[in-house]
Amino acid sequence: MTRPIAVRTLARKWLQHRLTEIDRMRGFPALRRRFREACEYDLNLDDPKTFSEKLQWRKVYDRNPLFPVLLDKVRMPEWARSVLPASDHHCLPDYRQVARLAEDIDFASLPADVALKCNHGSGWNVLLREGEPFDEDQVRHRLNRWLARKFGKTRELHEWGYLNIPPRIAVHDLLLFPDGRLADDLRFHVFGDRFGFSHIRSLDSRGVRRVGHYDENYRMLDVRSHRPPPDLPSPKPAQFDDMLRIARALGQHLDYMRVDFLSTGDRFCLNEITLYHNSGLIPFLPHEFEQQIGALWQLPPRQG
Repeated sequence: MTRPIAVRTLARKWLQHRLTEIDRMRGFPALRRRFREACEYDLNLDDPKTFSEKLQWRKVYDRNPLFPVLLDKVRMPEWARSVLPASDHHCLPDYRQVARLAEDIDFASLPADVALKCNHGSGWNVLLREGEPFDEDQVRHRLNRWLARKFGKTRELHEWGYLNIPPRIAVHDLLLFPDGRLADDLRFHVFGDRFGFSHIRSLDSRGVRRVGHYDENYRMLDVRSHRPPPDLPSPKPAQFDDMLRIARALGQHLDYMRVDFLSTGDRFCLNEITLYHNSGLIPFLPHEFEQQIGALWQLPPRQG
């Protein structure tokens, strides 16, 4: 039996959402303060120039109806299927189960090494690995807590695109290297059909998460974010060019998106599409790179 969501938790969420609306009505003072702390310069929403500023502009002004579809981990693959040629459909995720409630998950039918993801947020994932015991009730309770929440509705986020996604749980097999390691995470930043840069998240031999930034020819860029770069450039993934081509094909439908793939070198799959990279609150260094990629992004006209 899963535990009910506490009344205090629901009250705390209501208060958080109310404070978020107040912050909007007051001109986003909390968001501006958080931006200043993270980026060390004042946010200009009237004439944004840098990549991080334009992400804030998108969060507070852009209400593109495509956003909730692209951010929805359940609907996004069907959208991608509708815009990609059939020859590229092999990279789309194939879900074993999609459930509206955690109680509907059939754990007995699942193989080892699966991911359970809430489709309406970021980071709300449970990974079940072979040989690692888990408590079904605890997993269901955690999933139900996430299902009851609205991702991104805080005074420091304002990520509108997540708010109207019907909450569901998607279950799919994990993509693994032959030695059992999780697949590398390759992320392509595209501005329309123009490639900006990619970054690859991987674990080194000590289990430290590292992030390297690369251009379209897979040359390592002298760019950092919040993770240390690898000591040496990672070998170019065998299917890097295919992933780049698909990212561009998807990216042409929007002024900016981050297209994420999982890759083990010989296999890859589309993982998700992100529209608010790190919520625009973890800047790239040096600052000149923020300006350079910001110049690639042509914002749409502001509505209202």
